[in-house]
Amino acid sequence: MNKLVFSTALLLTIGISNVLAQCTPAAFTFLPVSPLTDTTEVNLPYSQTITISVPADTTITLPIVGPQQVVINKMTVTANPPAGFTTACDVATCTWNANTKGCIQVTGTPTVIGTVAIPMSIAINYTFNGTTGTFNLPAPAPFNIEVVGPNAVDDVLSANAFRFAPCSPSPAETNTTLSFSSPIATNMALMMYDLSGAVVKTAEIRANAGINKYDFNVAGVASGMYIVALNNGTRTLTQRLMVK
Repeated sequence: MNKLVFSTALLLTIGISNVLAQCTPAAFTFLPVSPLTDTTEVNLPYSQTITISVPADTTITLPIVGPQQVVINKMTVTANPPAGFTTACDVATCTWNANTKGCIQVTGTPTVIGTVAIPMSIAINYTFNGTTGTFNLPAPAPFNIEVVGPNAVDDVLSANAFRFAPCSPSPAETNTTLSFSSPIATNMALMMYDLSGAVVKTAEIRANAGINKYDFNVAGVASGMYIVALNNGTRTLTQRLMVK
């Protein structure tokens, strides 16, 4: 049984479009929506796949009665991307049934350094005590894209937080440096995807506490745009990488 408490984490989902996204959900995520934030470099084409994992049920706590089970039937997401960005779901209605996975593709080219916020809202169709209804989560929250300058690695990283700076160089011909920070020493999973969502390369990285640099070999990888993802066991951060 997938137990999940209604929370603002459910708000961090993206978009609706008349064009179906050619994206592939991640095989495993720790949250119903992943990733929740991203970082990119200004004036570079941006693309991110958001994985949607809809639970089969959740638990709410009512006064006096205590914990009660709510069956989730389906989940619908609506987004309002700013100018220069688009969102597209892998299903036409941006509605996913319970106990399934889906994905949303976010694309665009940021032209200003700062935060790009994509507001969204979510509606959950549920059954509780034999009654079916729809719950619209209030106060839509944005998916935030932090846009940094081409030399902003030091500004992005923090010894006290899990952060992933833009790959350098990008475009890369044979090697690129992955700069990231971690508050603790831990193993991290590295995955490289093409824009269709297919896995191109994988590796396991032993991260030290503080700022880390990893020499990533992309020799033999076909030219094009790729997504590099780092997972520390609880969160996934991504960066784009262009290969010559």
